[in-house]
Amino acid sequence: MKRACESLLPPITETMLDLLSRVEPEFQEKVQKNVILAGGGSQIPGLATALEKALGEFGGGRVRAVEDFVFAGSNGSLAIATDAPEGDWEPLSA
Repeated sequence: MKRACESLLPPITETMLDLLSRVEPEFQEKVQKNVILAGGGSQIPGLATALEKALGEFGGGRVRAVEDFVFAGSNGSLAIATDAPEGDWEPLSA
């Protein structure tokens, strides 16, 4: 199990660093200090620490996992929907 989890680290690290390289330069530091892991994989022990270590090679950063990985996505969607202006809503009934 440990080897299987560790085998995920290189592709996740590569993807994280690739995504960070695409962030506008003026926002890169802020984003690097606010990396949030979500989903079931975010619960792999030591993953956040390993990703922080990888960020150390690029100036450092902070990685943390969401507390409730099951509902984090839906909670974020609800927050966006709550902030949406009334005009952005399309009636579902005819």
